[in-house]
Amino acid sequence: MFILPVLFFLGCKKDDFVKESFSGIVLHTVTKQPLANQEVLLFIENIKYGEKDLEFPNGRPIYTKSEYTTRTNNTGHYSFTDINVTSNWHFVVQLKTAEYIQNFLVNTNTGASGPFYPVPSGPRKTGDTLYAERPGYIRYQIKNINTTFDNDTLYLYPTFNSRQRKLPSEPMFFKSDNRTFIGKTIDVSRTDTLPAEFLSLIPIQWLHRRSDTIVFKSENITISPNTTTDYTIHY
Repeated sequence: MFILPVLFFLGCKKDDFVKESFSGIVLHTVTKQPLANQEVLLFIENIKYGEKDLEFPNGRPIYTKSEYTTRTNNTGHYSFTDINVTSNWHFVVQLKTAEYIQNFLVNTNTGASGPFYPVPSGPRKTGDTLYAERPGYIRYQIKNINTTFDNDTLYLYPTFNSRQRKLPSEPMFFKSDNRTFIGKTIDVSRTDTLPAEFLSLIPIQWLHRRSDTIVFKSENITISPNTTTDYTIHY
């Protein structure tokens, strides 16, 4: 786990914009070799403060969001320069490519600065590393085969590889991930895309509630790069 140092922007007012830069490298998780020509996404969330009220005595926070993309060079390095940020800003840097998928267990670059976050945190300016590997796929077939109960509920837990850190106001580029299925007419298919080289054994967990009965299921399955593994849940 990385501890991100706090940065203080001296000489700028609370709502002024300043220029910042961010750079790093994309490596293959297993071989540690650099990955060239990979698209990288930088998401910025700036915070300004508006009118003061009882709920926000220091000013109501106003969020503005922006996205930037770049590609790694022949040595796997990427950089973002002259990014407009306020003295309170948060960011996420992620790999955005179809050939590889980022392994969020290894490293996710998330930073914040300013008094909004009292814990040690803040953007790391250089040397940040994104680890990537070839993806595997789990295709779920989820079907309610007992149509007696209207309140049947099934919850499919996210695999640990797919959990992503989010910013306080839920950045727009994080797609919603509905894993709760309610009712007696459920018959759906969904596919998860996961890193499939560093860890091939993936935990599958789901919970089913029917009337006053709760069933919890947990098991491990094996996935392979560029391969789809089927997993059936009939309840």
